[in-house]
Amino acid sequence: MDDHSPSESPLAGDCRAAECAHVKHPEIPAPNTAEASFTPQSPPFVWQCGRRLLLLEREQEYWVLAELEFGPEICRYTELRRCFYEWEREAAGALLSRTLACGEVATAASAEQLARWMSSRR
Repeated sequence: MDDHSPSESPLAGDCRAAECAHVKHPEIPAPNTAEASFTPQSPPFVWQCGRRLLLLEREQEYWVLAELEFGPEICRYTELRRCFYEWEREAAGALLSRTLACGEVATAASAEQLARWMSSRR
């Protein structure tokens, strides 16, 4: 996340994934001070497999899925991709497709955790 230059928008992540091509990147207006200090935010959904970390959260009118990888040589996470989705089910499907690389058991566990997280947000 430190890799972005200061001139970039906070949501101007690199999204080369095919499933992200149709989604336009939102321009997020700066919140006024009163809203920023009193708006409670629920924690994002976080799932990890080895050095890969997936984050899913709702930001304004979009669902944001970020994929990061831990680099032990630099001792920090580097963002691999960030994608924006209009619909919750699109974002959940994209997240679950990323978990397939970790095997069926991991995918089933992540689906169960994601379902609990989504139901707790309602």
